[in-house]
Amino acid sequence: MKTTGPAPLFRLLLCILILGAGVGGFLVLKKMKKPPTEKVVVEHPLPVEVLRVQPVDFPVTISGYGDVVARTAVTLSAEVSGRITFKRDLLLAG
Repeated sequence: MKTTGPAPLFRLLLCILILGAGVGGFLVLKKMKKPPTEKVVVEHPLPVEVLRVQPVDFPVTISGYGDVVARTAVTLSAEVSGRITFKRDLLLAG
């Protein structure tokens, strides 16, 4: 359906008029707006207690479950030669 005549022109002018009224109303409301007053913020310091600190050594105790294994193992042997003449009974091989 093809429309001709003043109806399309009327619709276009009506749309432009509505948009213009919206923009004009926005500008009027923008000029009416009062800037906010600045409020002075007063900071009240909080009372605090202060102590002098001294360095103190605390023993560190770690408890846990499992086996403790050395990172590296070293085999030691005596650099002297000789004979074993006495061995205690409580001394175990290894």
